[in-house]
Amino acid sequence: MIELYQYPRLLGVPNMSPPCMKVEGYLKLSGAPHRVCAVHNPSSSPSGRLPYIVDGSTQLAESAVILQYLERQYGAEIDAHLSREQKVLGHALLRMCDGHLYWVGLYSRWYDSSGWEITEREVFGALSPLKRRFLGWMVRRQMKQRCNHQGFGLQPQERVYELGIADLQCLSQALESADPYLFGAEISSYDVGLYAYIANMLVAPYNNPLAEYAHSQEPLTRYRATLEQWWNKSSAG
Repeated sequence: MIELYQYPRLLGVPNMSPPCMKVEGYLKLSGAPHRVCAVHNPSSSPSGRLPYIVDGSTQLAESAVILQYLERQYGAEIDAHLSREQKVLGHALLRMCDGHLYWVGLYSRWYDSSGWEITEREVFGALSPLKRRFLGWMVRRQMKQRCNHQGFGLQPQERVYELGIADLQCLSQALESADPYLFGAEISSYDVGLYAYIANMLVAPYNNPLAEYAHSQEPLTRYRATLEQWWNKSSAG
């Protein structure tokens, strides 16, 4: 049985980390036997980050590496119904989220002062005031450094959100014809990947220009409801 190590469920979404949520969604979709192990400290991961999986003697970290492994081992038929053109579009949309929208979301929670107030309360609220202050400061500093390395922390806040909204606009336009999934009646791995980002924009309790725009887009809210229903059904099963 595959063991998936990821952050505990917070903020009203299956996982506050889209990479973690993507891997869990793929495991659900593949039908591979697995169990989720919630951890607070990622230091046990081979890369020092979550998620990571243990499959027998195989231990892998980084969501892209994990998904590649799962596709080879368990998911060869998941996207067999898609055309070459559909796979190209799905890949492009997901890479936009992984390589760009992810960082805007991270910025909104850890860099933006109003977002940090919510993150501190939701993530560290159960700790004693002293631990909450110290760990919160330490983790926030790490996240801000990561944003700076990607260039987002060096931009005016208004510009960062403009960049994220442009990504959401592309997603919304691509999902206008979703019926009910991205490529029709049958779900694909691209759906569970995109859902990880859209749910984190629409469900997590943040109030910023990114979330406001996401809530204004009917294709995004409709798609989120469709995938949430699938997720809950697969969890119950």
